[in-house]
Amino acid sequence: MMLVVYITLKLVVRSHVGLAFKSLGQNMDAARASGVNPTFYRVLNFTLSCAFAGWLGGFYAHYYGVLTPSTVMVTAKTVEVLAIAYIGGRGSLWGGMVVAFPFVILIEILRSNLTALPGLHLVLYGVLMILIMIYYPGGLAGVYYWAVGKLRERRGRTPSKVAEAGL
Repeated sequence: MMLVVYITLKLVVRSHVGLAFKSLGQNMDAARASGVNPTFYRVLNFTLSCAFAGWLGGFYAHYYGVLTPSTVMVTAKTVEVLAIAYIGGRGSLWGGMVVAFPFVILIEILRSNLTALPGLHLVLYGVLMILIMIYYPGGLAGVYYWAVGKLRERRGRTPSKVAEAGL
């Protein structure tokens, strides 16, 4: 399911629809002046988001067998999802995926072994988000792109040479 969502979103981002989404996110008036219909693309964005949420929610309900407000509508779950997305990188599709696997496993290990401290995982997410916001605003994806840029500079390939080579 993760691969289907990732591939679909990657195709959307690389299409004219993704360009319209980006333009609306940057400056709605400039996008409107460029011929982008904000109503159409906002509805399309909402529809795409709801389709994925419904598909994944249906799987989640089937997997657990029963969903109640106390299991689904917990603020801690929302905080975890948003924290993982931010730590992975706000403008990245793959950053959240890469961060989610080790962090969720680590947090579950901490939660099961340190039952005397029930909110510790939320404190860890908060501290990590503050550190990311201060030192690496681009998240893990931003750190990756920065490191790749530094490695290319050390090899003597400036960004302009990289663009000329098509890399």
